[in-house]
Amino acid sequence: MNKTKSKYTIMLSAITIVYLGIIVILAILFVDQRFNLKMKENMVNRLKSNIELDHRMFSQYENDLKRNMLITWVVSKSRLNYCDANLIVSYVLNSVDNIYRYNTKYVYNEKYIDDLDLLLLAIMRTESSFKIKAKSNVGAIGLLQIYPSKDILKYLNDNRPIYLNKVDKKSLYSPEINIFSGIMMIDQYISIIVNRYPLKDFSKINNKWKIKKILSLYLGKYNDKYFCTVYNDFIKLKDIMDNI
Repeated sequence: MNKTKSKYTIMLSAITIVYLGIIVILAILFVDQRFNLKMKENMVNRLKSNIELDHRMFSQYENDLKRNMLITWVVSKSRLNYCDANLIVSYVLNSVDNIYRYNTKYVYNEKYIDDLDLLLLAIMRTESSFKIKAKSNVGAIGLLQIYPSKDILKYLNDNRPIYLNKVDKKSLYSPEINIFSGIMMIDQYISIIVNRYPLKDFSKINNKWKIKKILSLYLGKYNDKYFCTVYNDFIKLKDIMDNI
């Protein structure tokens, strides 16, 4: 009887050991699978991070190249040195990048105006030759020659973001304030054009027609020489950017 119990005990122990062995093997396989899965996830995440980093680096390189090309163009068309040209180009690009902070209706939308930064630089060249302290005979001020009438100053102050100082005759000499003012004026001119041509689909109209209408309002009347000068500079800048 004792021998039979011993046999059963040995068999039970052996079966238990086998089961435990199987459980251990399964546990090892499970852990190994989880480990491999985790390793694969980490590899995928690292790959994604590297791709995102490469994309950011490429975008930064592209932006730096664009900035340098614009600075070179401004230097070639003015008496500014590299540092002063860099200041103006930086203000233009930063203003356009932060345009969502402005109380605008149209200029942020490529449907109504494309390459606003290039248009601003083209207007600057004709209006002030990139002179920050420029002042015309009629009192227009700064890079974009903003006329500081009461109505214009009120419009600009009513629509300026909180972080910008009050717009007045003195502050219009500031590149940041002047460029903001130019953007807001162009936005107002586009609003006038849209209201004049309510049936037009502006997404299907070429830039030349839009810029022609904008510049007519900017100058106060249509002037063929003024339009051709600004538009030709705009096209040259666009060609430079397209070839980057």
